[in-house]
Amino acid sequence: MKWIQKIMVITMLIIGLDASGFAQESQDPAEKIGEDKFLQLSGPRVGLSIFFGEGAQKIKAKTNSNLPIITHIGYQFEFKMNSESGSFAALGELLPMISGLERGNLIPSLNGMFGMRQSKGFEVGAGLSLSTSGIGFLLGAGVSMEADEFNFPLNVIYSSNKQGSRVTFLTGFNSDAL
Repeated sequence: MKWIQKIMVITMLIIGLDASGFAQESQDPAEKIGEDKFLQLSGPRVGLSIFFGEGAQKIKAKTNSNLPIITHIGYQFEFKMNSESGSFAALGELLPMISGLERGNLIPSLNGMFGMRQSKGFEVGAGLSLSTSGIGFLLGAGVSMEADEFNFPLNVIYSSNKQGSRVTFLTGFNSDAL
């Protein structure tokens, strides 16, 4: 659990070091970053989770594997509100997922997070997960990279519930041109 705390401290330090972007003002209001400058990241997502604690033991036992890992596939719906200055946006994200298909399981979940994204694409958020294993707490951070007309989000999410914790890595794509 201590390594999770270290990761969160490092993440907060990175945010603090990059917070200078929040204080910058445009000289002309017309130059402010508008709604079209924020990445619209609704789209398909894939990823995997590494489980710890009781959850890891259950996965190992069910699958006769030493690896407490399952995969995910889903679709993220994103809702956002831009700040007046345009330097960040408040976010709401809803991500229904199906997990465990590679192991012959069908594990549905519904994940919701609220957070913020800088105009540069760095984001943080917290929320809840509802699945067959119960309700869990989510804490995530990520970044979005642009390539031509496509956006590629990369996210790391820490989740904890009564059966233990897990770290999830998610990626996907979307395009404003589609």
